[in-house]
Amino acid sequence: MGRPIGTKNTMRTPEEKEKLGSVEQTMTPAVYEPLTEMLACDVLGIQPDSYKSFRELIEYVNVLVGVDNYDFFIQRQLDPKYEAVSFVFEDAQNIMDKHKFSRASRDMEESELDDLIFSATTHLLFKDYESVEELTDDMVKIYSLSRVYSNLDGFEKLQDGIVDLYLSEHQITNTDAKSKIMQLIRVKNERRVINGMNCIPLNINGDSYLFDEDGNLYLKRLNTTFKYEKQGMLISYQIVDGVLRLYTETGTYNCDLKNIDFKALDNNLASQQEMLEREINTLMRGVSMNRPYINPNTVSNVVARDTGAKAEVMEPIQATPKLRRPHIKQETMSMLQEKIKSFELDTKKKQLLAQKDMVQQMMANQQAVASIGIEDEEEQDMGMSM
Repeated sequence: MGRPIGTKNTMRTPEEKEKLGSVEQTMTPAVYEPLTEMLACDVLGIQPDSYKSFRELIEYVNVLVGVDNYDFFIQRQLDPKYEAVSFVFEDAQNIMDKHKFSRASRDMEESELDDLIFSATTHLLFKDYESVEELTDDMVKIYSLSRVYSNLDGFEKLQDGIVDLYLSEHQITNTDAKSKIMQLIRVKNERRVINGMNCIPLNINGDSYLFDEDGNLYLKRLNTTFKYEKQGMLISYQIVDGVLRLYTETGTYNCDLKNIDFKALDNNLASQQEMLEREINTLMRGVSMNRPYINPNTVSNVVARDTGAKAEVMEPIQATPKLRRPHIKQETMSMLQEKIKSFELDTKKKQLLAQKDMVQQMMANQQAVASIGIEDEEEQDMGMSM
């Protein structure tokens, strides 16, 4: 049967095949099958169910190692960045091979996926970080997958160990350094969650929400945000004359949006990050800090009209000017020290000269007094002789 009219002949010559290579030679089905599905999702805008857990693993690995395109995959090559987690792909292939002749090979059990995700994260233990910025950026990547929270305690211990290793390699023993780095990770992760939105935080009945300037409400959970429908099951809301009205089982909350700076949250987080980075840089240079602790979060209360329940709203922080000691170069400091010594010598010299003048004056006075006494005695002798 001949080739249908109007279709393109896609047969490749042996030379072309050899140049392109075979996908089986560069990656296993546990890698190229989910990558194929992911590429189809991006191109066609569909969400197939096949290889769902394998796709979730690849998506997380992509964030960890920094793969953000299909360039190598399209050329039937394995992205070199995957080499850092090749042991994870081997384990994934072993899981797929267990169910090789059934549809179960297209998925894996939740516990197996959790183990692979944790295993992939352990490769961060062996990275040689050049800066605190690179370290904290990688620690924030851990939170990019909500599934991480099925084993949050284990991931936090892993993160704690990675920070300890970094400080040990740089011979930093100051406990403040680790505390500040952990704070910086939390601030960076908070900025990742809000993703540049101009929004205000709301805390209602123990749940965290974000409300943006366009009138959208987001539920903040598992370090990610979910857009909330205006007529939700647990909470409903509307805006009336610039006032946000939230209706919950415990009451109605009113929040005047006209008097709120929606950029305050992001600005506050940016200020906190800048301050922490500055302090960490000081501590990493072995210099101790000497300043009082300032609570960076200033909040006011939104009060429910009928029940009196409260919700917290973050307000902007007014930064106070700080006095900074000017930096003086070593050469300038040496010159100043020499001038100080010269000034001290001149002063000492003047003091000695003044003392010398005073002693000479005293001696002159004594001589004058002595000469007057001698003249008086001579006059008395002359009188007696007469």
